[in-house]
Amino acid sequence: MPDSWNTTLINGYDLKSYGKLAADPYASAHAFAGLRGQPLAYGGMDGAVYSRRSLGTKLVTYVLALVGETLTKQNDAYAALCGILHLTSSNEIKRRVSRTAGDVTQVATGWVNRLVPSYEGPYVTSVLLEMGIFDGGFYADAASVISTGSVVVAGDLRTSKMVITLTGGTNPTLTNAQGQKLAFAGTPSSYGNVIIRPERIFYGQPIATNGAGSVDVSHLLTWTHEDVFSLEPGSQSLVLTGGGSASVSYQPRFA
Repeated sequence: MPDSWNTTLINGYDLKSYGKLAADPYASAHAFAGLRGQPLAYGGMDGAVYSRRSLGTKLVTYVLALVGETLTKQNDAYAALCGILHLTSSNEIKRRVSRTAGDVTQVATGWVNRLVPSYEGPYVTSVLLEMGIFDGGFYADAASVISTGSVVVAGDLRTSKMVITLTGGTNPTLTNAQGQKLAFAGTPSSYGNVIIRPERIFYGQPIATNGAGSVDVSHLLTWTHEDVFSLEPGSQSLVLTGGGSASVSYQPRFA
């Protein structure tokens, strides 16, 4: 097992520099059912069953042992730990995970949900640090790009932070492995190309623009299902009809 296994950096600081991690925090990370970026099923008014991805969250608990031969030194160690945490704002959390293909770095944004010190004896103070993870997952530190046809989507949660580029063709339609369609009415070449960011729907921003980003063409975009267009992890087919080409940039997401 490489030394980088289970290394966690909060706001750029390695937790192992502040105390001994008592256990693998990610082995017992708690996420409520359906809140890890996976779809929640519900019945629509028309009697059909729909699914919607929850923005979600999950909690990761770190248990650290602060060792010092005096209580003063233990208190100093606890103060140093508090000094790296943003107690009233968001924190950047990086973890290094060992995988078959090599170590990878995954990044999340979170907040301090609980911070509880406990004096355990003459030499040890234990600290329970519970972090809430926005969006229920960690992201790879670099984007991946796929085209159409037989593709492999990295990660173990549905895609997020997607940027879809349509080039050429007429009335191009993308269909994912779940049968969800994303259709553009028109010729992307009329706009240079068309850039689509599906999750902008959550923020009231233009979902589709011309290649320069200066013209909003969202009114020409439609998709089936009530959820935003996304891809499941793993091997699958991504089909483009209407000619032209499509590329999909995304940041792989991990539980």
